[in-house]
Amino acid sequence: MIVAVTYSNGNVFAHFGETKELKVYTIEDNKIVSSKVVGVGDASHIALVPVIKATGATVLICGGMGGHAAQALKAQGIEVYNNASGNADEAVLSFIAGNLTFDESKLHVCSHHH
Repeated sequence: MIVAVTYSNGNVFAHFGETKELKVYTIEDNKIVSSKVVGVGDASHIALVPVIKATGATVLICGGMGGHAAQALKAQGIEVYNNASGNADEAVLSFIAGNLTFDESKLHVCSHHH
């Protein structure tokens, strides 16, 4: 399984649409077997969806995000676990342990989204 995390300086980046990096993890037998940091180029907001899809990820862990992005990711077969924070590696370990969830009530409506 491949898990992508919005990433900055070791932590889950707080705003999905403004992330500049993803940390992409390979999970086997409920263990992290490898990880790498990848840049997203100029992609932002909804344009991040194909970038994430191209990593092979079937799961995205992030901080805040808007509803349109969550819907677009789900439409691509990518599970979303929003409202994560803190150390990215620990967030992935929490996911593996079954301690992360998708919280629709935490989806944000940004002023630049209508």
